[in-house]
Amino acid sequence: MCNGGGVLFLPPGDPAEDLAGVRKRLMLDVSYAGRPLVGSAGDTMAGGPLPGERFPARHSLSGTGHHLIVFGAAPRLGHLRARWGQLVSILDAASAQFDATEAGVPNGGAILVRPDGFIGFRAVPGNERTMDALDAHLAAYLVPNSASDVRQVDRTFDNRASLDGVTAFNR
Repeated sequence: MCNGGGVLFLPPGDPAEDLAGVRKRLMLDVSYAGRPLVGSAGDTMAGGPLPGERFPARHSLSGTGHHLIVFGAAPRLGHLRARWGQLVSILDAASAQFDATEAGVPNGGAILVRPDGFIGFRAVPGNERTMDALDAHLAAYLVPNSASDVRQVDRTFDNRASLDGVTAFNR
């Protein structure tokens, strides 16, 4: 549009539309909830981010792989570490100072944070069934280490229901 002097000008924008445009360009409203690349097993939790939503503390994670954040005790961590190797790092939430309620697992469990900072899987509680479901979820789109590597590590490290064995393996 031109004013009386022939100079082009833009009419003032709508602040709500401007904010929506910025959020869209920055992909702040993206959610993968309900999509095939995210999942959950176990109890449905009210509150906290759902699988497919951004993990609130994603800025505290480093690296370009998946992060399995474990809140409390969980079985099969040695197996998961051996099977997924450097594709999935396993973190003790208490040591890393992650808040269980903020993560959506106030009573314990585990969440898988994808490299893009979105929650890919939530296992509540962290028991044999939910951790097996997590393993199957990862197998749907990642290639695990070879079976011989997994058997070797399973013989070397026990699969206690704590992070002690996994923490020692990660060093």
